[in-house]
Amino acid sequence: MQAGWFGKVYPSGLLLPDWMKSIAMTATAIIYTPFGFAVAADGFQRWENLASRDDFIRQSETDAAQKIFEFSDAEVSLAYLTRGHVANKDRSFDIGAALGEALHTSRGTASVDPYTFLQPIALSLERYICAAKIDGRIEEYPETYIDMFGYINHVEFWTELQFFRFPNSHNGSLHAINPRQMWPWVCLFSGSMIVRDLLLQGHPLFCHFCNFTRQSLQEAARHVNGYVEACCSEVARQFDPECKEFGGHIHVATVDPRCGFRWFKPPVNVRGSDGR
Repeated sequence: MQAGWFGKVYPSGLLLPDWMKSIAMTATAIIYTPFGFAVAADGFQRWENLASRDDFIRQSETDAAQKIFEFSDAEVSLAYLTRGHVANKDRSFDIGAALGEALHTSRGTASVDPYTFLQPIALSLERYICAAKIDGRIEEYPETYIDMFGYINHVEFWTELQFFRFPNSHNGSLHAINPRQMWPWVCLFSGSMIVRDLLLQGHPLFCHFCNFTRQSLQEAARHVNGYVEACCSEVARQFDPECKEFGGHIHVATVDPRCGFRWFKPPVNVRGSDGR
């Protein structure tokens, strides 16, 4: 069995403003606007157990991980972003790759609403996780969060697929499908809550990262990029030592009802739609 993960989960902050929900794992930002969605992510992917690093693990770590992916089909256009535990040591277990396969399998099926679209995908990933646990590719269930957002039948949606380390005590399930509340300009940030607060307070060392007047989707893309840049910056590490966990190539995308998914700042190695 392989213990440990690529990808990391940190404790979540509490008592956050009701307009901002945060999970601190990797530096990401998603914003919903009247024009569409914008999303940004850093490129670091590190092994969580520093004491057990070896040459094989170091060769698998990267500063250019792709964390944002796209999927499009007849009436579906979406982006998805993975956080938390994503792969084992030799990547014989890779939940991002499994998600890409599940999305590919869903092509051509009727999608009338987010739950109808996502439920078979979530079940497919749960079966994948259980099979990996049984055959010894993983030692424990992963704690993984996948935000999926975009348009189904031209209607916007934003939903989180959450996978648990322990089965639900009531129904034995390893997953939940959590619709996110949406209103114009609602943001979800993960990364440094200290940096978030400094940006909100207009700290002079951070104010150049974000200048947001809510005028366009491109401006929203610059805004989410600025937040991730701030988390990855040298100055951020002076205020929050945990920011050493963030960095690498930042990639940014938008999804809108007219043009679908588009890269604003592509990753180093752009994969095709559905992450394949």
